[in-house]
Amino acid sequence: MTQSTIYAEVAVNTAVNQTFHYHVPEDMLIWPGHLVRVGFGTAMQPGIVVSISLELPPELEGIQTKPIIELLDPVPVMTLEHIALGMWMSEAYLTSPGACLWLMLPPGITGKSQRMVHLLDEAATGLTDDELAILDALREENPLSTAALAKRAGVKKINALLRSLKKQELVSVEAVLAEPSVSQKTIRTVQRAIQPEAVVDALNKLKRAPKQSRVFAYIARHDAPLDVSDVYEAADATSADLNQLERKGLVTLGERIVYRDSLADRDFVPSQPLDLIPEQAQVWEPIRRSLRVALSPELLKQGEGNPTPKPPPRIQGGSQQRTIPMLPTPNPSPLQWGGESERSDGGEGKKKWLNEGWVHTYTNVKFYKETLKLRARHMRKNPTPAEDVLWQQLRGKKVHDIKFRRQHTINFFIADFYAPAAKLVIEVDGGIHEEQREYDEMRRMYFALLGLRVLRI
Repeated sequence: MTQSTIYAEVAVNTAVNQTFHYHVPEDMLIWPGHLVRVGFGTAMQPGIVVSISLELPPELEGIQTKPIIELLDPVPVMTLEHIALGMWMSEAYLTSPGACLWLMLPPGITGKSQRMVHLLDEAATGLTDDELAILDALREENPLSTAALAKRAGVKKINALLRSLKKQELVSVEAVLAEPSVSQKTIRTVQRAIQPEAVVDALNKLKRAPKQSRVFAYIARHDAPLDVSDVYEAADATSADLNQLERKGLVTLGERIVYRDSLADRDFVPSQPLDLIPEQAQVWEPIRRSLRVALSPELLKQGEGNPTPKPPPRIQGGSQQRTIPMLPTPNPSPLQWGGESERSDGGEGKKKWLNEGWVHTYTNVKFYKETLKLRARHMRKNPTPAEDVLWQQLRGKKVHDIKFRRQHTINFFIADFYAPAAKLVIEVDGGIHEEQREYDEMRRMYFALLGLRVLRI
């Protein structure tokens, strides 16, 4: 049975007032909000997936689409609400969708993707010395970035070696976004470590160290932690003085996070409100009334103050108009769930697939897809009584001449009964292969994003 093709609508960060459609490779699970790398012209560009569907817009039917090249991070970088807001901004302010969406991301985020290598199988024969060195490095620490792995294993042609190991299903490679290079700014602090009534005795013991006595006397006058830079200036102290006092148990050294605020030292004098022109006043009045309602005491008591206004549900994306369902972003991946499939592991017994976290999220996708197809085939041959009764009523286009498929795989999920022409999925609850609640909810979300209606019986 053929796999349904999934198409992704992608907004690239260029000055082009439209989105572009790409097909999703079978080994990728793509959700709206994912950051991907796509072919754009003769180059590659990062893009944000704004929607997924099972078919192309009518004006694009018959064209040959390019595949999504790479998933840059397994966790979506924005929610469906962010996407809807960005697409509404694009339409309202006549600018490119990519420019509006990228405003919500940290600067430079797309330039910080790195590839992580995961060890899948330690048993291997007939490998080169360099390939063995890579596996040895991954046994010590798994996973590793390609740069760290090349350094740890002492190899040069890391990409060619990884391609060879991937073909043998010994490793998998996953693209992820690296941690931001800008770290939190911290300042060292110092604080009195003894009770106020013990300060006099401590100063008496410091008589032979007048500088330490002077520094401690300054610190002891303050209950709150002090920035060490202020102590250096006010008490003519050094870091050595503070270290000595800490060793004697008189002070405690610590640190605090400093939030960067370029306007922190500036004072702004409130000015008189400007007079609005009639057109501005006409627009402002309903906004003012809605803000007053949003901040009313009744709503605040109910915990519903400051509701975020949602953009119009119908938004313009590219050349088609559609509705984006407001569903939560998936986290974690459905690959963390699944059935009770087992695999042979080189004569070393059976390993249960996924339920006990046997494999890292988003790794060994090929095996998962193979397992899914086998599971769908088993479910077709062994239906529950309810499924068998329903299938006898649906098969052969008996219902409104609509063709149904049973136990049909749609990317990483199985639909009990699927009618492509009607965009309808029928799910039969219960039975010997009832799925876990989280997996079931994830599947429902994914089908809804594809524009499928799900009926439960």
